Amino acid sequence: MWLPGSLQNAGREACRLEEAGYDGVWAAETSHDPFPTATLAAAATTSGDVGTGIAVTSNAYSPFEADDALWAQVREGFSAHDDAVRAR
Repeated sequence: MWLPGSLQNAGREACRLEEAGYDGVWAAETSHDPFPTATLAAAATTSGDVGTGIAVTSNAYSPFEADDALWAQVREGFSAHDDAVRAR
C-alpha cells in the first residue's frame, strides 16, 4: 500500500496500515524525497516491508546535499511522530 499523507504522518499511517493487516508500505517520490518517509515507516512498524518507488538522488543532488536534506526531513518527521505517539 502506498503511504498517503504528509511526511509528518508517515509513521502514524504506516502503523495504522500494519494494524489493518497490510504486509508492507511504499513511499513515493512525488512531493519530497521518499527516504525519510520510508525511514519513519520502518521505525513505526514491527513487521512488513517498506519500499520506495523510483528514487533518483544520485544525479539530482550531491551526496552532501542529499545527506543534509535527509537528516533535516528525518528530524522533522521524528518530531511529528513523537508528538503523535504522545497524543495516543
